[in-house]
Amino acid sequence: MSASGLRKQLFQMVEDEPGWSYAGHTKAGHLKFQHENGAIAYASGSPSDRRSILNLRSDLRRLAREPKRCSG
Repeated sequence: MSASGLRKQLFQMVEDEPGWSYAGHTKAGHLKFQHENGAIAYASGSPSDRRSILNLRSDLRRLAREPKRCSG
């Protein structure tokens, strides 16, 4: 899958996770996502493969449960 296809898949996955929204990007091109509980997660602006998207999903779910215990 192309990088743009993976990026679309990443955004769709974040939209499907309750409480998470896109919060912008960094100067380095990383994507920033914020949960309604205040937790913040960063992701590559160009995900390398499906595994990286699944790892981000795990991080988002962990941060949604325990925002103080995981750096994202």
